[in-house]
Amino acid sequence: MTSGDPETVFAGYWLWGDARRHGGDSDAAVRLYRHAIDAADGGDDPAAARVRIDLARALRDRDRRDEASAELERALRSDEPDVRLPAGNLLGAWAFEDGDLEAAAEAFGRAAAVDAEDERVAELAEMAAKNVIVVANKAFSEGVHRIAVRALALAARAGYPEDALRMAGKRAAECAGSGDRDAAMLYVEGAAAFLDDPGPDLQIQLADLYVSAGLPERARAAYERLADHPDAEIRLVATGRLVPLLREAAETERLAPSADRTAEQPLDPSAQALLGSVLGMLRSEQGDEEGALRTLRAAAETGAPAALFALGQELVEQGRMDEARDVLARIPEDSRVGRRTLVVLGNTHHDSDPARARDLYLRALDGPGEPDAHAESNARMYLGSLGKQARDWPEALRWYQRVIDAGDEQAALAAAHLGELAYWLGDRGSAIRFYELTLATGTTQADLVGEAAYRLGELRHADGDLAEARAHLQRAADSGDESFAAEARALLSKLRAT
Repeated sequence: MTSGDPETVFAGYWLWGDARRHGGDSDAAVRLYRHAIDAADGGDDPAAARVRIDLARALRDRDRRDEASAELERALRSDEPDVRLPAGNLLGAWAFEDGDLEAAAEAFGRAAAVDAEDERVAELAEMAAKNVIVVANKAFSEGVHRIAVRALALAARAGYPEDALRMAGKRAAECAGSGDRDAAMLYVEGAAAFLDDPGPDLQIQLADLYVSAGLPERARAAYERLADHPDAEIRLVATGRLVPLLREAAETERLAPSADRTAEQPLDPSAQALLGSVLGMLRSEQGDEEGALRTLRAAAETGAPAALFALGQELVEQGRMDEARDVLARIPEDSRVGRRTLVVLGNTHHDSDPARARDLYLRALDGPGEPDAHAESNARMYLGSLGKQARDWPEALRWYQRVIDAGDEQAALAAAHLGELAYWLGDRGSAIRFYELTLATGTTQADLVGEAAYRLGELRHADGDLAEARAHLQRAADSGDESFAAEARALLSKLRAT
């Protein structure tokens, strides 16, 4: 310390502070770290920013939280990514620990946005982005949707727009499913700020979120606008999105003019194949099965995996299983629709050859194709179904539980299947557990609510818990599912007569 050399003095105080802090003397460490900062050109030297992180930790040890956060804020102003990232992550972690989710999101967001070339530093940026998503999830679970949306926006701006949009869609769907339309719209409209491009691609993604939020009429309006877009490729995507919405309204004929106009304009081969697939699906929806097959076969001649998949699906729908298998077998497993193809192929063997179906479903989960959450969820559901058909409780539980644990949109259905299997096997405890879980997911699907509520009412009645039985049976009677509603009303009548 007496050498007079600034670098030596700086390093000496820093190391001495480390030693005192690790020895449990945080007060001394604070003094020594401040001496080190002063020695580093009055604290303006970049090296001083690194010491500030250690100083912040020592101050936090002494419960001097505001001072600790202030030091990290100063470190965040450094020009060095390897200083700003740990400072931002630490500031976010402390805010999260203190319950200040808004501050945590902002701190993690600033860290995640740091442009880092060094691999180790880049890993810290990725960790910060993941932490922003953690904050968004926590805010959602606490019902603080404004902060959740802000956190997702920060994640998107840090280079993870797809993750943010997917999460916004999931949360919008959950809010809509629970009846909180205002919160659902907050996620949907907040997503408009996730991307800078206000063009048609963003409009399609936002329309997708309207679907997730349970607002198909708004999604349909957006898709219909884009179905007349000057760009044929945009028109093609919008037309494809409109198919399921117009199918529900029995109005698929409205798509034909737009699709025909698109067909008249030049497209690259893959887009032309996709267009042929859309036109084929339209004809199928309109009841023209032979016309649909002609159009889909023509599109499939390109060899495009998506066109082959559309043809294979239509053949399955028409019961032409042998030809469907031949077509689907031509699709490479490492293509974008590879995993989805394996699931459909598995379906063609599901009842006739369960062992073959199981192998295909497992390949859909572990195969070389691009990740496909929808296909993987369906594969797990079908694997659970095979276990259920075989009355194999451990096997069914293994796969259905994975769907439930993932918070998948099919979680309620998976829980209901387990409840039914347990009921068949006479396992009353598991039946009650999974039927209660079915209702706890917040599902509004009439058949699931009707079955779960009726079975719970029946089981509670057998246990002698008449009050609980009446409550469940009344819910089943009001579910809108006529099969279980009728049984529930019959049992309620018996209870009232006793």
